[in-house]
Amino acid sequence: DLHDEIGGKMTRISIGTDILKDGILTEDERLLELERLGQQSREVTSTISDVIWSIDARKDSLLDMVERMEIHCKEMLDFTSIDYHFTHFIKGEKMREQAQGKKLDILVRQNLYFIFKEAINNVIKHSQASELSIVLDLKDSNYSMIIQDNGVGIPDKKSIGQGLSNMKMRAEKIDGDLSIHSNMGTKITFHLYPF
Repeated sequence: DLHDEIGGKMTRISIGTDILKDGILTEDERLLELERLGQQSREVTSTISDVIWSIDARKDSLLDMVERMEIHCKEMLDFTSIDYHFTHFIKGEKMREQAQGKKLDILVRQNLYFIFKEAINNVIKHSQASELSIVLDLKDSNYSMIIQDNGVGIPDKKSIGQGLSNMKMRAEKIDGDLSIHSNMGTKITFHLYPF
């Protein structure tokens, strides 16, 4: 995970600093490059935090995961123009206690969270969406996650790199069912059962 998530970003930061040192950029280009480098370094910091969280045995409940997902949405989406709605099944004290008592295997926790994170990041970077719906549900030990935007869809799957294939690989690792439909917007549906 560290290699996949951080390697490319660190390479991009390294190249960016070399470009800045060469002094060949205009002032506007230099400021844009500095902004990109700042964003990349923030993403590296966030990724390291996410990987550490995903292996922290003290954060192994279903409640912890849902709360982490909600925090990620706030951190990533609150400063965009995307109007998002995060809906989950943890309503009321009884359901909160049940979710706190539901412990997740480390592989399930890691892969489920990184599928979610990749989906949100793709919406921000590629969708041009103005609206985003995130729905997490748990019924009869079946977990589902639906992430749907009203953006441009995925005209060229190569344009978002390894993101889609990584999501599918992660779903397969935990015997989950992942489907991606792209037409008017993109809808990602993930099911895991029994959960």
